[in-house]
Amino acid sequence: MSQIIQIEPFSKIVDTFWGTFLGAFAALLFLPITNIISRIVKRRVQHYNSLVLLETQLNEMIGIIKDNIYLIPAFKKAIINGNIYWSLLRTIPLDKTHLTNLADIELINDVFEFFYDTRKINDDVENLNKGYDELKNAFIEKNITVEHYAVNSKLIAVHLELVGKFYDELLDKLIGLLTIIRIQIRRDMPLVVKIQEFFFRKTSDKISIKEFKEEKSKLEDELEKSSEKSRDEIAKVSSKKI
Repeated sequence: MSQIIQIEPFSKIVDTFWGTFLGAFAALLFLPITNIISRIVKRRVQHYNSLVLLETQLNEMIGIIKDNIYLIPAFKKAIINGNIYWSLLRTIPLDKTHLTNLADIELINDVFEFFYDTRKINDDVENLNKGYDELKNAFIEKNITVEHYAVNSKLIAVHLELVGKFYDELLDKLIGLLTIIRIQIRRDMPLVVKIQEFFFRKTSDKISIKEFKEEKSKLEDELEKSSEKSRDEIAKVSSKKI
């Protein structure tokens, strides 16, 4: 007995074809978009993480700069009076490894400019420390006279004065940069993703003058309280009898 073959209507075949075709086309279209969004999300997270690392680094720099500023007057006084000063100024560590993940070009330029200024001061401090270390050792070993030590100590004291002024300027720049970064961290915290231009807007477009001033004032208050606490602790230790 012959089997009856049923032929589907042509319209149904067309519908099936278009359904399969459109499904495949949608998949091909969706995959690249998903990939792009995934890359943007990853980039945004890297940008945010770099901001957090940079904030930590700049806070550490503030501590070193303030310590050096605190040491300079005592350093100058000791060597001008013909005494030996045992502490030396610390150079400021610079870590650029995470900067490549920043996405804000304006901010990257500001950070590199600040790092350049910091490197110049580090060079001055290294030369100063090396010069005084050699002078001190020569004096201790009695290879130079008291007069020789006094004359060269005055030159180093002048250098210390200049370095102190450079530190004041650098600290002001650092506080300004840290203020921007703190605002950036607060406002760039990744939620999901904003499309294209909203991802990495310029610093100037994101931070108003009012917001900058308020954040800077808040930061300066925090630093002043920290300095007061540090001075109190030093005074407390110094007042103890040995």
